[in-house]
Amino acid sequence: MAQRKPTNPRTAQQTKSRRRSRRRLKPWIPFAGIGLLVVIIAVIIIILVSGKGKSGNKPDPGTTPAPGETTESSAPDETTTIGEPEIISSITVGSTGDILIHPSVLAAFDYGDHHDFNGAFTYVAPYYSKLDLMVVNLEVPLVDPDDGYEYSSNPFGSPDAVAEALKNAGADVCLTANNHTYDMGSYGLHRTQRVLKEYGLDYTGTRQDESDSFILVEDVKGIKLGMICYTYETGGKSLNYIPIDYEDEEMVNTFDYENLDAFYSDARRQLAQMDELGCDLKIFYMHWGEEYEDYPRDYQTEIAQALCDMGVDVIIGGHPHVVQMFDVLKSDNGHQMLCLYSMGNELSNQRRDIMNEDDYRGYTEDGIIFILNIDKYNTGDVIISGIDAIPTWVQRDDSFEIIPLDPNKDPSEWANDEYYYGVESYNRTMGRLGDAFFDFRAEHGQADIPRELEY
Repeated sequence: MAQRKPTNPRTAQQTKSRRRSRRRLKPWIPFAGIGLLVVIIAVIIIILVSGKGKSGNKPDPGTTPAPGETTESSAPDETTTIGEPEIISSITVGSTGDILIHPSVLAAFDYGDHHDFNGAFTYVAPYYSKLDLMVVNLEVPLVDPDDGYEYSSNPFGSPDAVAEALKNAGADVCLTANNHTYDMGSYGLHRTQRVLKEYGLDYTGTRQDESDSFILVEDVKGIKLGMICYTYETGGKSLNYIPIDYEDEEMVNTFDYENLDAFYSDARRQLAQMDELGCDLKIFYMHWGEEYEDYPRDYQTEIAQALCDMGVDVIIGGHPHVVQMFDVLKSDNGHQMLCLYSMGNELSNQRRDIMNEDDYRGYTEDGIIFILNIDKYNTGDVIISGIDAIPTWVQRDDSFEIIPLDPNKDPSEWANDEYYYGVESYNRTMGRLGDAFFDFRAEHGQADIPRELEY
């Protein structure tokens, strides 16, 4: 999200008036005309190329020459304003964290002859559905017992009904590159992609063939989003120390912490391809970091800065199973990038009462719907005009329900039965986002939302 202030460069020198003459043209005049034509074409190209930006500020109005002709000796010094740039398209893009089907989650939605996970998303579905694009981190392969693969957890293998419930809830895109992608080997890798397609869900992070691109381009109301998902490797080409078969090594979009130069080279190549595809905004989803840690590691902040310097507009992370900080990074050239280091858990059984003593604080029960507000102007500029966050909390009674903790509602209107736990979760998540989240909202004129609620 380059923070340079885009302009509408609609100024050009007025043409000089020509005298009528019956004299024969001098030999150099045709060449002068050709040179003038070349200059005009160059100016047009510059205008067209400079029309796109991702600043968080509204583009400046441009100017154009005043009407009327001038004589050869006069200089064009009058301009008129074209007018204020106008927004021609506005979209909202949401992203949320890990979908983990632990044994107790699987059992809660087992109806004997089938599984049905729709109930988990009852309260959050309206929030998914109202967004123009909704992205979810699917951290389980999808399997069919008829193929000889039983439903399980660690390694994960989950029913197709998970994909069905996500689609019904309003999800549009699944992130499929994570440390559990290869839990069911090549079978789970490829079958999951087929099932997602059957349910009309797009995905990024894996592919079926080397001819396929890892880049997912979503054209939403005329705004092109370039999206790509990466996951870290564990000891060479392996995920969770499960070796990836040779024929599948290029089917999962991985990177190696021990060879970041190769990762950066690939990232630059992917960004160049996004440019060729005409993407207005470039979003990297990173499955990275350390599980259950409160803050990103130094190596993550270094990777984030490197990606910012390359021109990435947004990083949204996952894997730690807790919400981590939001930040705005800047490059020397003025480019700015938004980074949410971790979205936490959206659906899991990582309850405080079963986690170890260090994680009894409840952070693994928390998640977030992180929302980008994106505007496109008639100048061609595309900007992130605001951000929003809907904290979520997994309520468990007889089942599992994702509860949206809407900051624009009184907590008494939330769907959770246990008021105290909902408020506690809200305060944890908003505290984790940090000052940068609220500062960005204030700088972009967004309404105040509470950082902390009273019990």
